[in-house]
Amino acid sequence: YDLIFVDPPFDFDTEQINFLINSTYKNLRDTGKIILHRHSSSSRTNIVKKLELDKEKSFGQSILRIYKKVNI
Repeated sequence: YDLIFVDPPFDFDTEQINFLINSTYKNLRDTGKIILHRHSSSSRTNIVKKLELDKEKSFGQSILRIYKKVNI
């Protein structure tokens, strides 16, 4: 996929978020991006080492974090 949107419940912990991201990462094209929707008070997630934070945008109580693949 070129774009994967991940919108888990806000009460998911970091381990659950990492599992979701790792499960979807393998389906992402090299130029693809993953958009993660979280509550604005949530901490940044340590995601797969092959992804890096590209952009971050807050909307009220929500935050979108956009990750892109790292060319290794």
